[in-house]
Amino acid sequence: MKKLLLLSLVIIVSCSSYDGKIAGSSFLIKPSIEIIPVGNISKSRIEFVKKNLLETYQVEVTIGKGLPLDAISFARSSTRQGYTGIKILQRFSSMNSARKTLLLIEGQVFTRRILNGVTYPEWSILGLAYGNVCLVVPIRSKSRLQKVAIHEVGHTLGLPHCENRGCLMTDAKGNAKNIDRAQTEFCHNCIQRMRKNYSLFKNIK
Repeated sequence: MKKLLLLSLVIIVSCSSYDGKIAGSSFLIKPSIEIIPVGNISKSRIEFVKKNLLETYQVEVTIGKGLPLDAISFARSSTRQGYTGIKILQRFSSMNSARKTLLLIEGQVFTRRILNGVTYPEWSILGLAYGNVCLVVPIRSKSRLQKVAIHEVGHTLGLPHCENRGCLMTDAKGNAKNIDRAQTEFCHNCIQRMRKNYSLFKNIK
């Protein structure tokens, strides 16, 4: 299996999913992934994300019609320049368990985060997942963009954050050093979970 890169952030490190809202309950089918650009996202960056998702998950990956930033104006933060991530994901959520949607969003995105007992109402993130939908902020670093996209789609496939510090699905917990120390592949348990939920990674022992 081609080695996968791990989620990493530039200044503020965070990735979130919502417990109890993750898709994937013994669906022995192959999912598909649709990438939807929101805002001014370059074609080369969109194709880069598509290529990496296709190589990683080996499923159908398509590029949907792009949307203007006005399409997510309802999610604008009232206190900061940017958008509330969960509002966007809830609007784009789908009942189709097999189709996963990845929104590539121009601009800053926030979520509520509790870290070391402290609640941050608007924690800056590069990735967020809810049900069958995830979003990614396409930062300049291609390696980091690759890591975020693969990680967030993993959430839509039923993977929570993994306690294995070396797994691709580990939670950065706001510390980039945790990302740097991690390995670049899914752990055995995460691979088995995706095998159970979807027809993926059948060729990996």
